[in-house]
Amino acid sequence: MRMSQSVSCPRCGTARHTWSETHDLCPSCLLTTALSLEGEPCPYRVLTPIGESLGAVTYLAQAPFPFRGYVALKMLRPRTDVEAVLSRYQHWKSPLARLRHPSIARLLDVGLTEEGLVYVASEYVAGWSLTSMSPRHREAVPVETAVEAAMERIDRGEIVRQLTDAVHAAHAAGVAHLKLDATKVRISTANGLHATILGFGSSLIVDGADVRTEQDLAALAQLASDLDIEP
Repeated sequence: MRMSQSVSCPRCGTARHTWSETHDLCPSCLLTTALSLEGEPCPYRVLTPIGESLGAVTYLAQAPFPFRGYVALKMLRPRTDVEAVLSRYQHWKSPLARLRHPSIARLLDVGLTEEGLVYVASEYVAGWSLTSMSPRHREAVPVETAVEAAMERIDRGEIVRQLTDAVHAAHAAGVAHLKLDATKVRISTANGLHATILGFGSSLIVDGADVRTEQDLAALAQLASDLDIEP
């Protein structure tokens, strides 16, 4: 096994330290390339990677005809419980389909690629992460003065109100998030201040977790605290 000589991925430019591989593309772009070949293994047209974690790579993708728009397509790394994940999706599919709220990004589909990888397609939400409004984050990551001033004008109380309303609506439908934090919230001001929660249903389906509403309520209180809002 040779050591790659390049210091960044030639496709996306992601900088990296040396890794032992027989190719030069980073793991995300390797999977993107594979998914973009003819005879696509799932009904979504992959465009570009937009996120990566230990357990999955997330892509911006186009939904299949006749639907329009974009989806966030999370491709899970190889698992041994594939059938259990698909079975849990069938169990939660109806409750999640009924869960319609303007501040909740809908989970659209769960399936398998031809290679046996589980994918999770959710509504794509443009905007910036709520972490950018956390005082602790802003101390660690300097931001431009104009951007900082714009953040100060945002009604943080309204953000908490929208998130609280969304969580209560989900709980009323029998659904919980379970991993709610600032990284799972997108903020947009294009058409008025709007907060959207990502990932509703993922833990229930992928992890097989139980509905525990108290976890979401504790997370809401933490988000309010991070935004300097009294719960």
